[in-house]
Amino acid sequence: MDLSIFLGQVVSVYLIIMGLALFINKEEMLKAAREFMGANASFVFYGALALILGLLVVFSHNVWDGTWRVIITLMGWAATIKGATAMLFPKMLKGMTGFFIKSPIINFMGFVVLILGVYLALQVF
Repeated sequence: MDLSIFLGQVVSVYLIIMGLALFINKEEMLKAAREFMGANASFVFYGALALILGLLVVFSHNVWDGTWRVIITLMGWAATIKGATAMLFPKMLKGMTGFFIKSPIINFMGFVVLILGVYLALQVF
């Protein structure tokens, strides 16, 4: 199986579930995010995991061909940057996360994540 197809399937399912979770279970998701921000050990572990997964994608799939494959590359770079930020500058990332949790933009973000997941799924399944 082509690596782009495999990663596209994984990422699309993840995005669809995350987008639906933000709509169906928004309050619980936000509550979990607030609690997570207060747990330093979990935050560092999350940063390390995001960094490793992001680097795996970046090093194996750094594709900039103008197709749907770029979405996978961007997700890899985003995970790498977010993971590194969580480990190097946790207060900054916690502040940014706190802003998004309190902001009404979270509804829009859930919609964008869901649409992006559906679009990607239509490309790879």
